[in-house]
Order: sequence, then structure tokens, then C-alpha cells
Amino acid sequence: MLAIDRITKIARDVAREKLGESRVADVRVEPMVDWVGDEGLHVLIVLHPFAVEQLKDGEEIGTWRTELSRRLLRAGEDRFPYTGYATTAELAARADSEP
Repeated sequence: MLAIDRITKIARDVAREKLGESRVADVRVEPMVDWVGDEGLHVLIVLHPFAVEQLKDGEEIGTWRTELSRRLLRAGEDRFPYTGYATTAELAARADSEP
């Protein structure tokens, strides 16, 4: 099991390679427990708002997910990466609406 900071670096490197460095604002990784009780990883790509339209067909996101899984396994990480994405604007709006 790798440390979260190492996993974050791997995920960030893969995201910038596969999605384009200018599109990726941040990558966040948190440990989680899935619906059957197994340990997993929640991996969130934070995109700049303009990137959403550019990535609309989903092909690059799929490539990122595949490569992320491959590199994590190669590095010795066996927890499954549950992936998602949000824009910087979406995260800011969420933060503004929290009490």
C-alpha cells in the first residue's frame, strides 16, 4: 500500500500526460471504503472550466483511468481507484454553499 502523497503524484503525472497539463488544475486523492467494505481510493481530477468542452467525448478520460490503474498496480498499490472529476468553478460553488 502506497502513501497518499505518492499516489497523488502518480495520479497527477498521469492526468497531465493524458489530459494535458493546461487542463488539469489539481488532483486530489483520499482513502475510502467501498460499498462492500474493501479499501479503495477516491481520485478526483480538478479541471479548469474550459477543459470540460475539450474532453466531452470522454476518450481521454478513459485513457487516463486505464493508465492510472496500470501505474498504481506497477508501483505496488492494490486499492482500486474510484475516479471522478470536477471543475474549479464547481468546487468553488460547493465551498460557497457550505455552512
